[in-house]
Amino acid sequence: AKEYLLLSHARFRYTFGSMNDQLISRFLKEIPSSLAQKHDGSSWNNAQYHQFFSQWISPKKTEKNVEQKVIPATIEKQTNSTSTITNKKTVQWKKNQPISHPTFGLGIIKEIEHKNDNTVYLTAEFPVGLKKVKSTFVELL
Repeated sequence: AKEYLLLSHARFRYTFGSMNDQLISRFLKEIPSSLAQKHDGSSWNNAQYHQFFSQWISPKKTEKNVEQKVIPATIEKQTNSTSTITNKKTVQWKKNQPISHPTFGLGIIKEIEHKNDNTVYLTAEFPVGLKKVKSTFVELL
């Protein structure tokens, strides 16, 4: 912590089953910008998070070494996610099928909606309530 310190805050948090906005701590606001780098990662994807933390956590290296280490991992993650999405498009969704969502947990499909661009939206009953999600965000169980 003498050399590096990571301070973060959540913009949203689930409280009693519902999503709520969170205020940034006044203590984080009081840190002068000359003493801390600030990064807004709210629109980053998984590959960008991976790249940021890999560079941040790893010991000081030359720029060339960092690029060689991080770029292949980024490409590999994107390749894996693309193949997963392709596989999910071929899935035949059915009512009352059990599914798993990374945020909402286990659920049961209640309605299936096909769009013109081959996108499928599922309305499912999760422990937090009824949610409409894109089919690429869930897995069949």
